Amino acid sequence: MDPQDVRNLESLSNTNPEVERLLKLHLIYEEQLKALQKHRWLSAEEQRELKRLKQLKLAGRDRLAAILADQMAASA
Repeated sequence: MDPQDVRNLESLSNTNPEVERLLKLHLIYEEQLKALQKHRWLSAEEQRELKRLKQLKLAGRDRLAAILADQMAASA
């Protein structure tokens, strides 16, 4: 997402609890991914967790993009 989209989502988070929750989760997933990616080698369990976190982060990002698109369409 571009910086303008991020600013718009942060604005929306003040009035939309789903956006606020998704943004918080996005940051949590990002931190967890960074922690896992610091390892030189990942166990099978860590690899599964890495894949799971990436999927969750992508799903959240897709939902945020949909909310943003709906908001832009409504304001047009």
